[in-house]
Amino acid sequence: MNAGLISADSAETHWLSSRTAFVLAVILSISTFVFDIIAPPYMALSVMPYFLVVAISAWMRPRLAPFYWFALCSALALVGVIIKAPETPGLMFMNRLVTISLLFIVSLLAFLRQRSEAQLLQTNERLGQEVANRTQELEHSNKQLHASLQELQLAKASADAGNNAKRRFLAQMSHELRTPLNAVLGFSDAMRQQILGPLGNSNYLLYSNAIHESGGALLNMLESILVASQLESAEYTLREENVDIRPLINEVVAAETGEANAKQLNWRIEIQPGLPLLRADRAAVRRMLASLLSNAVKFSPDRAVLQVLVKADQDGISIEIHDQGEGIAPQDLELFLQPFETGYSAETAGKGGAGLGLSISLGLARLHDAMLKLERGNPDGTIAILAFPPERSIEARHSGNVLN
Repeated sequence: MNAGLISADSAETHWLSSRTAFVLAVILSISTFVFDIIAPPYMALSVMPYFLVVAISAWMRPRLAPFYWFALCSALALVGVIIKAPETPGLMFMNRLVTISLLFIVSLLAFLRQRSEAQLLQTNERLGQEVANRTQELEHSNKQLHASLQELQLAKASADAGNNAKRRFLAQMSHELRTPLNAVLGFSDAMRQQILGPLGNSNYLLYSNAIHESGGALLNMLESILVASQLESAEYTLREENVDIRPLINEVVAAETGEANAKQLNWRIEIQPGLPLLRADRAAVRRMLASLLSNAVKFSPDRAVLQVLVKADQDGISIEIHDQGEGIAPQDLELFLQPFETGYSAETAGKGGAGLGLSISLGLARLHDAMLKLERGNPDGTIAILAFPPERSIEARHSGNVLN
């Protein structure tokens, strides 16, 4: 009669159903009554089956069935004593009263078991209903999620198609515009060099120079857009070779000499002697260096000092470019590495550029398994660090001195 050991399923499928328990209780109670009358007065065990009858009542459906059968069995026990021995001694009568007390305890336990099983059934039904409701809600949520996922997949496919169309358009337009731009650059260069003779008016020479410079800036922008599109679509292919950093840096510095001289900037270039060769795409490395040096020149004040530090150690080859501009706020250092990001400070306003140089440099660095990061100088300025992994260092070179 342990109520906690009987589950709802077992209560439903238990062999002792309510009807079976009732029939069995009737048979046992009648048999016990008859046996109690026939048995000798001194046989105290004749009423023991009444305990089983009361215990069986726990499986009956009526809520107070244990107490009904307790009353019936108690009455039968007393009637049996009266019928069997009218002159029953007081001791035997007291024995029956104790038996009835024990029957009450058994009926109380049977009632508690019956109530516990009913509560367990009710709880299981409630839990089953909650599980069913929750399952239905989850199925509904899953259907909604599935529908949302399909919508997201369609939206992603549409966005991917739009991005692919945009990249194809940019690549196609870049190629289409380079042809007339090359003609503009070629003819304007021929005019400013006066290959076919004097232009006749000095203003024409100024105009041709302006046309050539503007065409060159537009061509650089188109090439940047094309490279950015190739990097975004993972179509950029490295053409690796052994690159000597020293002449490449000197070449890029020479390209920035005009603007640097106009601002009276001073260069301080320190290249570690015996620098290893770098296994990399020479054009990509040149583009990265040109972008970083161009920014350093662009954002440095007049008569500032620009530093280029190149060294190699167990961590690989690193190139640091220091300028003396206003610097970048720490929270904006990562922002400037994003495409088309030119900043919003007074220093960056009106400096020109499409904001692709640093993002392209970052993409090219990642293709080389290299790291590109920006740091704020001490106290001002910006430090651009381009660090290549050690596996890209080829062999040591034992020539070269510090350049000033």
